[in-house]
Amino acid sequence: MILAFFTMVVVLIIGLRTHEIKIRHAVLCVAAAIAGIYIFRYFGWHFAGYVVVLVVIDIALILKIYKGDIRIR
Repeated sequence: MILAFFTMVVVLIIGLRTHEIKIRHAVLCVAAAIAGIYIFRYFGWHFAGYVVVLVVIDIALILKIYKGDIRIR
């Protein structure tokens, strides 16, 4: 869980430094991550599901920053 959150923070910093995302989008992603913690705690769900939520946010941010132009060689 910490690695997924750390990755989200790093990707947000990269996106803000390169001006690919706006501060409003970054705040929305952080708010979704914080709300996810409370939702999963309130309903008593396992935190593995929360890691999935963080990974989906990470993937969306990476695709937005790099505009889907990611090549694997």
